[in-house]
Amino acid sequence: MSRGVTVQCVLCPLCKKEVKTTHRLLINYEVTQRLWIKCDIWVQIISVRPNDIEKHFWSFYINGMSNKATYVWRGM
Repeated sequence: MSRGVTVQCVLCPLCKKEVKTTHRLLINYEVTQRLWIKCDIWVQIISVRPNDIEKHFWSFYINGMSNKATYVWRGM
């Protein structure tokens, strides 16, 4: 039971191999990692994604990006 909701299966619904967690979905999932790389390319930055969720989202506040890129990046 999670947040008052009975959960039938704790495995990730996408891969059905590992326990689903926010960290896995946003940071460690292979598809998500490829998506972050594509986002970096789109806003024309080179970065290394932190393995910590809080640091990951703080990385959206990158100095040196254009105003448009900063706006788009923070929106994602």
